[in-house]
Amino acid sequence: MGRLIDADKLIEDMKQECNGRCSLCVYYTFLSDDVHCGLVDTQPTVEAVPVVRGTWMHDGFYWISFKCSACGKLSEFKTPFCSNCGANMRGKQNE
Repeated sequence: MGRLIDADKLIEDMKQECNGRCSLCVYYTFLSDDVHCGLVDTQPTVEAVPVVRGTWMHDGFYWISFKCSACGKLSEFKTPFCSNCGANMRGKQNE
């Protein structure tokens, strides 16, 4: 999978840096004033969501249950993901 970037920021930076001087602008000027915008906007997109991370903590009340640090739900087992909120339990907790 490729890198996720801020396309609007990229377009802004490209317009500022190029200012009509690059070969792409010179070649395509007769087609559009915003060649870069068109190229960036036609690229495929992905639906991205932030990764929620958490840890399993001992409940303290029930000695056989674990509590998700992200949502507080109890679980009998330490699983790689919280079955309630989907938090990833295999890394460091979000701050």
